[in-house]
Amino acid sequence: MLSNKWLKKIIHGTGPQAQRVDRNTNNLGFGWLYYGLARLLWARWVIVIGSGKGFAPCCYAKAMNDEDRGGTVILIDPSYKGLEPPSYGGIGFWDDAEAVEQHFSSMGTQNIQLLKKTSAEALVEVEEITGGKAQILHIDGAHSFENAKEDFNLYSRFIEMGGVAVLHDSFCQQWPGVSEAVEVFNRKRWDVLTLRLWPGLTLVTRKVGSAQEG
Repeated sequence: MLSNKWLKKIIHGTGPQAQRVDRNTNNLGFGWLYYGLARLLWARWVIVIGSGKGFAPCCYAKAMNDEDRGGTVILIDPSYKGLEPPSYGGIGFWDDAEAVEQHFSSMGTQNIQLLKKTSAEALVEVEEITGGKAQILHIDGAHSFENAKEDFNLYSRFIEMGGVAVLHDSFCQQWPGVSEAVEVFNRKRWDVLTLRLWPGLTLVTRKVGSAQEG
């Protein structure tokens, strides 16, 4: 469960940026939503595209462990570094496999599987691992319009009915590409809700009757 000890550990250990956390009060910010969604949906597979130091994947993985139904987070990140494209703020955190293993172990989230690839490179492998189905798709990779749109188009077909896609930085002037991508999502297939709390979080669910094809 979410003890104050664990909350402090993840907030300080993953150094989340732009997740609306408060270190002084152990407020998990957007992390409450990540954790809650994984428990609410009894998630078995969560696909995360992009993460600085693992804040979102750890929140999902912790929820799956606490729910105790089994479940795995697939984290896709090529470990780019720098502020400019294609990194968009990446810090190269995933370069050292041993350090990554220790990092997840310290959070009690060994149920995270890292694929050190771009989302396009990882697509076939992720489909083989998950069977082409996921309850949550979390997109926080390259923040250009083209990349955000491509990530959604490639992986949205994995989302089961009742599942959700979560797009981070969708209300952010610094990187407007995500919000621009959200604007072109097919509203005949998808219901879309954006939380306009900087830097923004958008939730996307499949409309009833919409085939699982993206």
